[in-house]
Amino acid sequence: MDRSMIKMVLVLCCIHFSFHSFGQKSNLLFRYFKEKRTVTYGLNNRRTRMLSEPSSIYSGYVGIKFGNQLKHVVTLNSTVLWVGDYKETPYSDPLEVQLNYIGFAEEFRFWKHDQWSLNLYLHLGVGKGRFRSMTPVESRWLYPLEAGVHGAYSLNKCLELRGGVGYRYVFNSGELPLHGPYYKLGVGLDIKEFKSWSKEFCAFLSDFKRKVTKTNRKHSPCVEYLF
Repeated sequence: MDRSMIKMVLVLCCIHFSFHSFGQKSNLLFRYFKEKRTVTYGLNNRRTRMLSEPSSIYSGYVGIKFGNQLKHVVTLNSTVLWVGDYKETPYSDPLEVQLNYIGFAEEFRFWKHDQWSLNLYLHLGVGKGRFRSMTPVESRWLYPLEAGVHGAYSLNKCLELRGGVGYRYVFNSGELPLHGPYYKLGVGLDIKEFKSWSKEFCAFLSDFKRKVTKTNRKHSPCVEYLF
């Protein structure tokens, strides 16, 4: 990884902590940790490149959300499949990699306007990379660091569209090109709000059905058997 990429990762990290620190100081320090706590969990994947090949990192997470601005989660991450080109060339040996690691991530919402919002994202991980080429499978401890900006657009109280971009730097990867940009697209569903909306919708349908049935009974006694 060249120096410009390292500088970019460091700048993203500094911006993250700067916004976070500014937000805390301007709100009586650690105000967000005093907000209402809720359990958050989900699945996501990040499209990226490793060993110059397209790949995905799949993740599951669970953690605590403090109000609507701060979220801390523990993550499980894996490429699941082997990534790379297992074809020998005159210039290099075939090489594939599989990453498996756990991590801790913080997401801080620093901007919101109407249904739009932007979050700063920082993710630190520790795990093992498994490598295979012409020799037997080998493994090595790796320490991935991801920093990025994620955004969301709320369609309603329970459903929102999500996306984000960032960069991943993998410590202890040596000369292997495991670093690279990533992007993610997905949908977020608030289970609690969805259940509340479902109850309201079912109540509406029940009330509508009752009114239609009552109205039609006055005109045709046969209609009641349709409901």
